[in-house]
Amino acid sequence: MQGSLLIQLLFLTLLLVTSGLISGAEVAFFSLTKDQLESEEEKKSRQTEVIQKMLDKPKRLLATILITNNFINIAIVLLFANLGEELFSQIENPLLVLLIEIGLITFLILFFGEILPKIYANRNALSFSKTMAFPIFTIDRYFLFFMTIPMSNITRFMESRLARKNNEFSIDKLSQALELTDEQETTKEEHKILQGIVNFGNTD
Repeated sequence: MQGSLLIQLLFLTLLLVTSGLISGAEVAFFSLTKDQLESEEEKKSRQTEVIQKMLDKPKRLLATILITNNFINIAIVLLFANLGEELFSQIENPLLVLLIEIGLITFLILFFGEILPKIYANRNALSFSKTMAFPIFTIDRYFLFFMTIPMSNITRFMESRLARKNNEFSIDKLSQALELTDEQETTKEEHKILQGIVNFGNTD
């Protein structure tokens, strides 16, 4: 019993560390500045090439990180639920046990899997990114590609649709405002310029 409990605790610790690394990677990758990347490119390191390749497809990179972290967090919750049966076996009230488990696992995931690693990654974006470059790249290219590619494509499609609707809305409003504008309030030249803007916005 004790040996099994120890193994589960060690595995839980490993999962929390992994969750922290993945969460930190999100902040680290997207905190990199153009100057940092250009400076590293001069060194021609393989890690920098991988980082740049992933940042060229930011939606796919973000999808990889989020999906991976969700899987890990689900594993943490399931493992902790199993651990709770042994750790809190002396407590007879099942509702109290549930509340304790929820409180503890929420604290562990937020503090060790989110807050601490993201603070560290934000302060050490370059070194953290280089550390996580190959693991994230491997996960994306060989394990989660069947999920990340469709998700990034759907996100791109939704964004383009929303952007097009917003653009059409703005052009329609501008066109209506132009029609309502009194010719005496604008010169013919100004009216022509405004009409040109509307026409340009209507082109695909």
